Amino acid sequence: YYAYIIDAATDEPVGEVNIHFDFEYQEQLIGITIEARHRGRGFSEPALRLLADIAFYERGYDKIIDTFPADELRRAAERVFAKIGFVRESDILLVLTRERYENLKR
Repeated sequence: YYAYIIDAATDEPVGEVNIHFDFEYQEQLIGITIEARHRGRGFSEPALRLLADIAFYERGYDKIIDTFPADELRRAAERVFAKIGFVRESDILLVLTRERYENLKR
């Protein structure tokens, strides 16, 4: 799955999201990229929530993951992932299960 993130006010693409099977982890890996000039404007959280909805409710996945290091450069991104319900399981791996996602939405 692949989609652009569009700024509704300008109809301009500001980033992209994707889901694909990762052979190393044997899980569905997500990706989200916001162009540098659009970061900090609130695009990440709704895009990530929509991506989780697609993964769990349209695609039927029970778990999604993302991989990025736990470091200062990614603190803002990690806060957004945590809001959605992702849990860091290692220095590189973040995990969100359908069950956790649904429990946090209540």
